Amino acid sequence: MSDFLDKSLVSDFVTESREHLDAIKPDLLRMAEGEVSPEVISRVFRVLHSIKGGAGFLAYDSLKNLSYRMENVLMMLRDGELPLDSEVTTLLLQAIDRLRSMVDDIESSENVPCERELTALKRIIESQQTGETVAGASDGSPTATDTLFPKMTYDQEETLAILGRGRFVYLANVRPGSDFGPAASGNAFIENTMALGDVLAVEGPDGPLGSLEAAVAQESPFALLFSSVLEPVLAATALELPENQVTAVTEFMVYSAAEMPADHAPSV
Repeated sequence: MSDFLDKSLVSDFVTESREHLDAIKPDLLRMAEGEVSPEVISRVFRVLHSIKGGAGFLAYDSLKNLSYRMENVLMMLRDGELPLDSEVTTLLLQAIDRLRSMVDDIESSENVPCERELTALKRIIESQQTGETVAGASDGSPTATDTLFPKMTYDQEETLAILGRGRFVYLANVRPGSDFGPAASGNAFIENTMALGDVLAVEGPDGPLGSLEAAVAQESPFALLFSSVLEPVLAATALELPENQVTAVTEFMVYSAAEMPADHAPSV
């Protein structure tokens, strides 16, 4: 294959993949809101199947492997073998974000970190095949995303820009009293958090709080929106919080929250 033809094929693949991903944005928003009809699954599945085929032909292995595992999970959802929950939805949306990053910089796609998504997708697939419970699955208690994100007051454009630059954004459900105790521990939590990244927003039960210090001082549960270079697998450990209280925010979660009516937003 000539270099010219090779470059032409890659260019066509990137253009078509971007168009396909743009076309399913409404379906991804529906998934973020918990709506997974056969039609939605089929449209997303066809896009992933197309990307997988092109990536395989052009030898973009990370892109091929990630789309392949996502295909498998979508088939399980379609066939009723896998229930839709916040963990599965969030994982699929995070993986879509990874796919888009790979497509947008195709020549560096092998360097886009996706091992966490690949491992989590594989775990779900294998757990359904063996009938085991997925390790790390929800224990029935609400996650940070379930209970807090739709209600957060934050700069959506800034958050999308941060995600576009390759940084991570996390939503943490923080519970003073159980997550940390007296004032000294609260101060240590503040110092640790500020050392790890940037606070984007803090919100308590009655609305936005002016700072992380104010949130810790009021001794009630609060939501923390936080940006960092930390990989998702390290975030909860670094923040010294339980894993089910820290969720990686994706672009589609931001879009979905922006479109959600106020009376649909759950309370903190």
